[in-house]
Amino acid sequence: MADAQPIGTAPPIAAPSDGLPRVLLVGGPPFNMNVGAGVTLTGLFGGWPRTHLASAYEGDVRYDTAICDRFYSLNRFPGASGNKWVRQLQLLSRLALRRADTSVFVGRVSRGLTEFVEDFRPEALFIELSSLSAIDVVIELSRRYRLPIAVHVPDDWMPTWPRYEYRSLAYRPAVEFLNWRLQRRVNALMREASAHLAISQSLADTLAARHGRPFHVAYNAADPPRWPDVAPRDVPPGEPLRIVYSGSIFSYGQTQSLVETAHAVARLAASGLPVRLDIYSQHHDDAAIRAAIQPGPAVGLYPLVPREELGDNLRAADVLLLPTNFDQTTVDFIRHSMPGKMAEYLMAGRAVLAYGPVEVEQVRFVREHECAVVVTEHRVAALEEAIRSLVEDASLRARLARRARAVGLEVFDLRRVRADFEQVITAMVRGAR
Repeated sequence: MADAQPIGTAPPIAAPSDGLPRVLLVGGPPFNMNVGAGVTLTGLFGGWPRTHLASAYEGDVRYDTAICDRFYSLNRFPGASGNKWVRQLQLLSRLALRRADTSVFVGRVSRGLTEFVEDFRPEALFIELSSLSAIDVVIELSRRYRLPIAVHVPDDWMPTWPRYEYRSLAYRPAVEFLNWRLQRRVNALMREASAHLAISQSLADTLAARHGRPFHVAYNAADPPRWPDVAPRDVPPGEPLRIVYSGSIFSYGQTQSLVETAHAVARLAASGLPVRLDIYSQHHDDAAIRAAIQPGPAVGLYPLVPREELGDNLRAADVLLLPTNFDQTTVDFIRHSMPGKMAEYLMAGRAVLAYGPVEVEQVRFVREHECAVVVTEHRVAALEEAIRSLVEDASLRARLARRARAVGLEVFDLRRVRADFEQVITAMVRGAR
């Protein structure tokens, strides 16, 4: 797998704080503004001095040098096969020679990673829980160098991985073995970690009960000065109300509900209701997705806008769409997740339309905070009724927009979230000294 490449020199969100420890991030994506977890990490660590951060990352996501300039790829393997199973066998052989760090099955600390760690001299380890092999690596590093571990959990994927990711694998016992090993390693990580964090309150409560440890909430947040309060427009008579969706389109997340919303908008527009849906996603050119959504006069499917234009794009909407699939696989997979777009949607100060099961945290959250029109029954007629109410009731849109902005400032203010996060990590390191 080819190494990621640096992509930008955007200024950090805030000036570095004083007295923060040297932290090595292990596993997960590098700092970047293109992938949800990378955006979350960039926000949480945005106050750290550049000299106090290093990232030993997984995957081939390009990294951003705005807040960190020390990066090490755990997946270094020039010339690896394109076949994932052949690649895993190749990686396993290199693991045995201590020339690689991670595969699907196992992780270990290579000579290259050892040199990287000893050159950086971290005071703490941080893992964004995302793979089985990264758990192996962070535990080995912690034991070898006697470093405290902070673990941040973005999804409750332990009950479903790798059953979902490798659902097409014919040899089921292998999948069940991997899930058994995952649970053992996650339990070991939770016992060894000194600080525990989760992406939502629901997930924090669930993990605290499961592992018998207190969990702090560390949201993906937004910096209010970068999200000025701009009042929604008055939609001129006869002009379509513009609904916007921005983000990923995953089969185990929102594809089906997004497709149903697109078809509902198309039918309503064809019947004469002034409404349109614009979808912005990195998956805009996927043939299967385009075929399912069926872009047309009332439905657009476009590339994800550049990060620096995201705020303007969301504020140009009249309504922001938050779709979640109703199938049990999706509910199990993202039940406790809080999408990165939540902070941005609310901070934009626009009415929100949520379509999904109430068992999922993001739907429950906007319903509980009364900042969205929420459709929790899997019935397209109910969805169309909700869309019609938003088109016809300007006062409803205005009230929801004000409420969304207020909730965004109350819950997702990056300055407060970051201060709490810094306190957790600093206290952990001081306690380990």
